[in-house]
Amino acid sequence: MSYEWDSLPKSQQHSHPTLTISSPLSYRQTAKDKANLKVEKADALAKKGDYEGALLYYDEAITLKTDCTSAWYHQGVALQHLEREEEALASFDKALKFNPDNPKIWNYRGITLQKLKRYDQAIASYDKALTLNPNDVKVWYNRAIALRKFKRYEKAIDSYNHALAINPNYGKAWIDRGNTLRKLNRHQEAIASYNHALAIQPDDDRTCCNRGFLLYQLHRYQEALTSFDQAIKVNPNSDKAWHNRAMVLN
Repeated sequence: MSYEWDSLPKSQQHSHPTLTISSPLSYRQTAKDKANLKVEKADALAKKGDYEGALLYYDEAITLKTDCTSAWYHQGVALQHLEREEEALASFDKALKFNPDNPKIWNYRGITLQKLKRYDQAIASYDKALTLNPNDVKVWYNRAIALRKFKRYEKAIDSYNHALAINPNYGKAWIDRGNTLRKLNRHQEAIASYNHALAIQPDDDRTCCNRGFLLYQLHRYQEALTSFDQAIKVNPNSDKAWHNRAMVLN
C-alpha cells in the first residue's frame, strides 16, 4: 500500500511567531519554532527514503515540543515504512492525543492495526476517520480491505461501493471488489467488476486471468480463451495464463 506525506492543515500546524522579549512565553515560542524546523528536516529525509535519519529529527522535535502533532504523526509513518508497527501505533496514538480530529492520522492508525492483523480495531479507526471526512476514497478502500481480511465480505462490498461512488475510476477498488465477490460466489458480478477494472487498466494480466477463470467456470469458453490471450499479450511469461489457456483448449 502506498503512503502520502500530507501536511496537517495550517490551522493545526505550529505557527512561527516573532520574538521580541525574553520571557518564559518567548521560550515556548522558540521551542515551537525549533521543533518545526526539526520536522521539516525529518520530512525531507523521509521523502528521500532515509527513515532512520528522519526518526532522529522527529525525536528531537518531540523533545523540544512534546505536543508537536506533526512530529508524532510523521514519526509514525516513518516507523511504518520500517515495519516497526507497534512503535508506529504508539506514535499515532500520541498524535491523536494532541489532535483527535485529524482523519489522516486515524487512517494511518487503521493501516498500522491492519498490518498487525487487528482488523476489528483497524475498522474502528477507519470509521472514526470517515466520521471526520466521509468522502475520503482511500479510507473507504482501506476499510474494505480490512473487512475482507476479517471475512466480512458483504460489508466489504459496501465499502468498495462507497469508494467507487466517490471515484468510479479507482481500478484497484474494482479489482478487489471482484475478488471479494468471488468469495461470495457471485461470479457474474465479479466478472462485471473485472471488466470495469480492465477498462481502466487493460494491462493487468492477473485480472485478465481471474476473469478468464470465472468465465471458464461458467462454461463461457471462448470468452475465457480471449481473456487468457489478453493476459499473455500483456505478460508472455505468465505461467498461470498459459496453464489456464491450455485447460480451456483441453
